[in-house]
Amino acid sequence: MTGRYSANTGLPFAMYPGSVAGLPPDMPTLPQLMRKAGYSAHMVGKWHLGHSQPKQGPIGRGFESHTGSYMWDLESYTKLMWDRPWTKPYGADWIKAHENGSYLHYPETRHSTIALTEEAVTVMEDHKKKTDNPLFMYLSYNAAHSPLQPEASWLEYCSSIPHLWRYQYCGMVVGLDWGIKRVADAAKEILGENTIIVVSSDNGGSV
Repeated sequence: MTGRYSANTGLPFAMYPGSVAGLPPDMPTLPQLMRKAGYSAHMVGKWHLGHSQPKQGPIGRGFESHTGSYMWDLESYTKLMWDRPWTKPYGADWIKAHENGSYLHYPETRHSTIALTEEAVTVMEDHKKKTDNPLFMYLSYNAAHSPLQPEASWLEYCSSIPHLWRYQYCGMVVGLDWGIKRVADAAKEILGENTIIVVSSDNGGSV
């Protein structure tokens, strides 16, 4: 988001719920720079770069809209956020927010990979209808981070893996493969051939 290593942003750690940390306000972000260049900028997915104030979230840091989560370990279906499996959840983490200040926390019951994929397609469709500006869209999946909760159909491709966690992790990655292909195909159809897609991993999750 900044082009810097995390240690050079003042955020060399994973922020827990309630943390007041966030990106330094004077540090430019990619959506801010893209909008200066004439692009529209929208985000779908996981943020995890500051959440205690709206100005620290995706909208405050340059995006016109954001659908997804602010934080980390989310159950794929309930969107409940946990610290440890044997404690109570912190709560649900799912939001649709816009630059005009409107926002809605709502119970998204689809698997997060499916929900984020379809929302990304919707963002592209809405953008095409509303403006001729080029689009910068940042799609950040929760998968394949724990908890490992793949759709049953995704596990059909992983039957040769005997270890349970690796089997489940494989299913999560199969879901990502489906989602990325769906978004790439939709981008070509909706936005046209002059589209650049960059796929990158973050620093991990369960392996």
